Amino acid sequence: MSEQQFKELNGSEQGELAQPNSLVSRRTLLASLGMAGVTLAAGSILGNSSGFIEKAEAAGVTVFTVKNMADLKAISPAGLSANDVYYIAGYYAAGDGGGGEFYWDASSTSADNGGSVIIPTGYAGTGRWKRA
Repeated sequence: MSEQQFKELNGSEQGELAQPNSLVSRRTLLASLGMAGVTLAAGSILGNSSGFIEKAEAAGVTVFTVKNMADLKAISPAGLSANDVYYIAGYYAAGDGGGGEFYWDASSTSADNGGSVIIPTGYAGTGRWKRA
């Protein structure tokens, strides 16, 4: 993302903090992270054997990075926040094209479709991972 695009999206210079009362949507946060954030997260994936790779916080939203869909499905819904966003680096492996951003929808009862709606492994309660 260019500095000009960042200014237009964020209304501030890179490195400046947003106003404390401003609300930032998940999409805006993820867009502001841009490819630099994705590259940083993906770079960490190769050297770490755990499912949880990276954690970043901005504007009240916490972005976690995991390796793949299996790692996302293994996360327990207990304690998840509506402000948590999970980025998976790939469906099976980092960079395979199946990655993306997911958030926890605590009220969803939608069926798991393997792509945009995901039920955690062994979970029978209300709540689903949904692709952002």
